[in-house]
Amino acid sequence: MKFLFTSNFFIFYSLFEFILVPFYFIVLIWGSRPNKVSASFRLIFFTLAFSLPLTTLVAFNLYNNYFSFNFEILFATLSSNNLALQIFFYFSCFLAFAVKIPLFPAHVWLPEAHGEAPTFGSVLLAGILLKLGGYGFYQVFYEFSNAILVMQTINFFSIVYVISLLTIFYSNVIVFNQLDIKKTIAYYSIGHMGFVTLGLISNNQEAIIGSIIIILSHGLSAAGLFFCVGYIYEQSHSRSIIAFRGVATSAPYLAVIFFIFICANISFPGTSNFIGEQIVLIGLAKLSPEFTFLPIIGVLLNGFSTFLFFARIAFGEFKNSNSFVRDLNSTQLFCFLAIFVPLALIGFYPEMIIKYF
Repeated sequence: MKFLFTSNFFIFYSLFEFILVPFYFIVLIWGSRPNKVSASFRLIFFTLAFSLPLTTLVAFNLYNNYFSFNFEILFATLSSNNLALQIFFYFSCFLAFAVKIPLFPAHVWLPEAHGEAPTFGSVLLAGILLKLGGYGFYQVFYEFSNAILVMQTINFFSIVYVISLLTIFYSNVIVFNQLDIKKTIAYYSIGHMGFVTLGLISNNQEAIIGSIIIILSHGLSAAGLFFCVGYIYEQSHSRSIIAFRGVATSAPYLAVIFFIFICANISFPGTSNFIGEQIVLIGLAKLSPEFTFLPIIGVLLNGFSTFLFFARIAFGEFKNSNSFVRDLNSTQLFCFLAIFVPLALIGFYPEMIIKYF
């Protein structure tokens, strides 16, 4: 599996960071609430600050000494160089990619960005920006791990394994006290990315394939959830969970669609999210069965918190007039189903994706 389209590290890294610019303006210009300036600043500040060590390493060490940004020369240099440089390179890459996935505690910018961004901005954040971190992890921590001996010297897997578990558990615990429905979905996205990193840093072929499937699946399931929430917000102008009760009564079709994407979010059998997480767990079990116990607890916690989130919105009695939501028309219903169809197809026929790896 190789997905690298340039051999120049400078071009790769520049384009990797340049994608922040349109997202900054999406939040700043089209954001829907007063805190959009703060949210856009957090997005830029945290992502660039965590990338600074990697920028420093490549610009002031590797290039000044070897006058090349070529990937092959870069990794050949690291392979033959001192251990300290290898460790610094790995942890610099980890920080740069972890903040974009994002992992705990580098996640603080994402809930705010989702909270202030318009619906299409949240869909793009979940579908594109969060996937860049996974792409970076794949390129560095799998494709080039054999070229650098640092993986055999320090237990890097255990470090990232613990951080990924913290990300999964933290994101699924904090939603119990979260009142903003968009921020709640943002935290669920963070939890799924924890599973992605578990697979990508395992150096196991099956776990990596599972992580890639989760990446693809999350882009669709999160998009469906954000569209559902955006539809509710456009009519009620509120994103507070407290303000909503009985959406299933006023908008039954919307409630059914919402429930379908909730099932995808908890990796229910029949969805591609389920296939991805199961393959990751199988890959981890081949490394050691003990590695799968805590992630499985995280899956159960995610299911409990997600169903509770849905129940608080869909059921109960109206609290005020804002709770009444107009139901979906046939065109909107078709658009939502178009998002779900790929999730179901991969869920029932995973070989559609697996055969390409």
